[in-house]
Amino acid sequence: MKMTKMLAAGCTLVMATLPAGAATPTDYQFKLGHWQIEAKAMQADQTHVSGSGTGHVYRNSVGVIQDDLCIDMAQSADAVGSTLRTWDPVKQLWQITWVPFGSPSGTGTAIAQAGSVIESFPGQDQHGTYVDQMRFTSHSPDHYVANLIRIYDNGGFQLDCIWCYEAKRVAAPKSTACALVP
Repeated sequence: MKMTKMLAAGCTLVMATLPAGAATPTDYQFKLGHWQIEAKAMQADQTHVSGSGTGHVYRNSVGVIQDDLCIDMAQSADAVGSTLRTWDPVKQLWQITWVPFGSPSGTGTAIAQAGSVIESFPGQDQHGTYVDQMRFTSHSPDHYVANLIRIYDNGGFQLDCIWCYEAKRVAAPKSTACALVP
């Protein structure tokens, strides 16, 4: 992947051309289990707030990989919700649905590429059309890193770490209920 870095308004912008990748039914095996999460979320002024919490990833009763997050962001809106990852054997790709607590859901697809899994979600804001890409990297049996970047169509620049976190595997808790949900 060809990349060029530059700074703008206190935020790292990276020019990137993302080559195509393939998906397989085993792409998310590394995520199954219980996780302690340390997260950062970008604010409107492009500063970050930190938070911590848990993730519980499992195959639900219909075989979909369900990823339940419960992150207390202290100075910002909490990150609470579920991501549903469904393998489509006909299209040979993952269908992704993010269902945040109290907000509209989003949908996308995923590919695997050079040891990473990359989920893509199209969108638009005041700066133009973009694709948000959640990249899962550095995964081992007990650790992985997630980084949500936003790549704009107009010029191809991207904002790094709109939402990012590091996950470390932990033993199964007595309860997986999220205390942040009323």
